[in-house]
Amino acid sequence: MPSCPSFTLFRRSAFVTAAVCVVALVKAEDIHPPLLQQADLLVPILGITEQAAPKSAFATTVKHKETVTLSAPGPWGQLEYFPVFLEAPASLIDQFPMPNSKPRWVFPLAKLPQLPALFKQVGLDQAFIDALMAPSTIVKDMDMAYLFPPQASLEAMTPEQRQVIYAELRRFPVNEFHADPVLILSDDVDEWFRTAKLRPEIIAKFKQMTYKRGGATAFSDLP
Repeated sequence: MPSCPSFTLFRRSAFVTAAVCVVALVKAEDIHPPLLQQADLLVPILGITEQAAPKSAFATTVKHKETVTLSAPGPWGQLEYFPVFLEAPASLIDQFPMPNSKPRWVFPLAKLPQLPALFKQVGLDQAFIDALMAPSTIVKDMDMAYLFPPQASLEAMTPEQRQVIYAELRRFPVNEFHADPVLILSDDVDEWFRTAKLRPEIIAKFKQMTYKRGGATAFSDLP
């Protein structure tokens, strides 16, 4: 997935002195929630006094006043700066299509007979196992079997169940979100979402569906 371009505006007393734009492509786990928000476009202005500068540029400064950071003093004085996140262009977004909304687990066909025992071992209830293993719902393609966990049962899984099953799923690259999940290295989901402005119930659902992967908190259920 793409990150958004980031402009940093520096202001020294009456002069706007510099603006820097950095564009990067990162993996899904590196994306911090603020990058998912659309922000106002800020045009860098060089060598223009505040009195002569367009009002729109400084209106953004006021809007983000609570996030302004002071730099260490130097020969140039003391700078005030803040980040402004911009929406990625459509041409870039088109290269990263949204995932299918239907969750799926993909295993090699040869492993299919062993799956009920694995699911029972981690404590999935029998109704969930029966739904996963129903012949009418399994799609076989070449040497792989596609299982489609019911949404309610998937959401009700415990972190321990996800840890075991998703460790098995990530062995097969076709399970892209299990092989390459969102990782929160700080282990603090609330802090990770602090500036995301998402509804509390969405954040609660995200937390419910996380699991441990090494020392990090992982999330694989993007669909």
